[in-house]
Amino acid sequence: MNDDINGIREDVVATDTPELQALDRARTALRAGDGPGGEAELAEALRINPELPAALELRAIIACQKGDFDAGRKDFARITELQPDSAAAWLNLGKCLRDSGDPAAAIDNLKQANELEPELTDAQVLLGLSYRDSDQPDEALAQLEAAVRSAPDNLAGVSALALQYQEIGQHDQAMEQFTRARDLRPDLPHTHFNLGRAQLTANQLAEAEESFHHALTINHHYHDARLALAELAEKRGDEDTAINIYRRLTRRAPRVLHAHVALMRLLAQTRRRSDMRTQLSISGELLAESDFPAFWQAQLLALSGQTEQALAQLEQLAAKDEPTLDRSALASEIERVKQSLETS
Repeated sequence: MNDDINGIREDVVATDTPELQALDRARTALRAGDGPGGEAELAEALRINPELPAALELRAIIACQKGDFDAGRKDFARITELQPDSAAAWLNLGKCLRDSGDPAAAIDNLKQANELEPELTDAQVLLGLSYRDSDQPDEALAQLEAAVRSAPDNLAGVSALALQYQEIGQHDQAMEQFTRARDLRPDLPHTHFNLGRAQLTANQLAEAEESFHHALTINHHYHDARLALAELAEKRGDEDTAINIYRRLTRRAPRVLHAHVALMRLLAQTRRRSDMRTQLSISGELLAESDFPAFWQAQLLALSGQTEQALAQLEQLAAKDEPTLDRSALASEIERVKQSLETS
């Protein structure tokens, strides 16, 4: 969305009209961290003029930040009716739809933004991502390639194209774009991390290790890089190093749930049963927490020997309409647990 600090636009300058004065006060309050005060001033602006586009946009941004995508979508849609020739209005509506988990619905709105303003890179990239999220890989690739051709220094576009290449198995092209992203922003840890993941996939272990360490040099708390270093150690056959990395991570950052599951799995594979019991007493404490994600919980249950309970939980999860769930990973885990039950 077109946003500045905290999602607040600066391109509409307040005038002497009462509604714009209230809107200006709303922006000032929100930038200062006064949410209630800012929303009260925004409500006043919309009371005076219920169809002030800048005020509707700000209300929509606030709603989306709170997770109320229905309200945000309604306001963004109204802005497209009030300003049908505004590419930014169609872009914002498309982004809201995609963020709400409805990428297919976002596509037509992002196409409209592109038609109105062909050089609007954000719309090009989001359209490509929406195609990808709607299981249209060919359209996604064509759109992202076009976006990078028109804006070769746009990090979001280059990174999205790299991930798309990787997803469809074009690893050389993915590596080229990940390297390009790293060169565009070497100050960001994730550009090094993403390149490292591509290098790890290509079995370039020394290069991957260097990339992950670069990411950690920039951000010592970049947990995904530590997980990747453990995975790299496993790939080298250095199980002791991998176990030590996972163990340190479970103690220093106990909410990194992947580390708990990976550690338990590796301890099981290497038949370190005493260590498994000790780790389970640590990881098991998370099982009692109400916000513990069900997928990770089921994996820990399976690794701790509670296989039937784990399978029941996984199958319940599969029956739910959960758009953010990785269905492929879930199906693989269900199959793995079933095989474990058959052989036990």
